[in-house]
Amino acid sequence: MKGPVAWPARSPDLTPTDFFLWGYTKDQVHRTGVTCFQDFKNRVVHSVEGITPQTCGNTFRASEYRMDIVRVPEGAQVEVQ
Repeated sequence: MKGPVAWPARSPDLTPTDFFLWGYTKDQVHRTGVTCFQDFKNRVVHSVEGITPQTCGNTFRASEYRMDIVRVPEGAQVEVQ
């Protein structure tokens, strides 16, 4: 590879909070109906506090894999699965 590589700005495929954290938190929060704002807030806090160091490690390893997929075609569009 020569020189800088164009990088997709704010690509959700490359941002662990976008491809994992928000979806996971949303699923946890909305498993059952939210009754009020305080209930919603408590569920968000509980969900985020429940993310283990192992889960974070797995998420960042997946992020590295996604970056490798983008690097190989030198900026061409790719599908991350």
